[in-house]
Amino acid sequence: MGVILAGRLEGTAMKTLTRTGLAEALWREVGLPRADAERFVADVIETLTERLAAGETVKIADFASFAVRARGARTGRNPKTGEPAMVPARPAIAFHPSRALKAGVARRLSGGTAAPPGPGWRGLPP
Repeated sequence: MGVILAGRLEGTAMKTLTRTGLAEALWREVGLPRADAERFVADVIETLTERLAAGETVKIADFASFAVRARGARTGRNPKTGEPAMVPARPAIAFHPSRALKAGVARRLSGGTAAPPGPGWRGLPP
């Protein structure tokens, strides 16, 4: 499905894949009814949100992992005045792309000439 979605989006005016665009691709390429495709995308996002809020790490094989990390308090600057300002500590979501995702993007950007990342790699189809 990833190859179908990528191929469908290449060469189109769409530069950003949105929630609606992903649901439409599922509708067109997989054959899910439009309402089911939209509900599926919403459910995936909701599940990711719930698991991250519960402190879990979310790993999707050959895609990426997501985790909530604590960002410490720091001194920043007010962009208007340049004055120092305290930025409080807060949680932040960390996104770590898999080796397969990095290799797949590099391969597509290089016209298919990028090498796979090494032994044991479970790569995406070309």
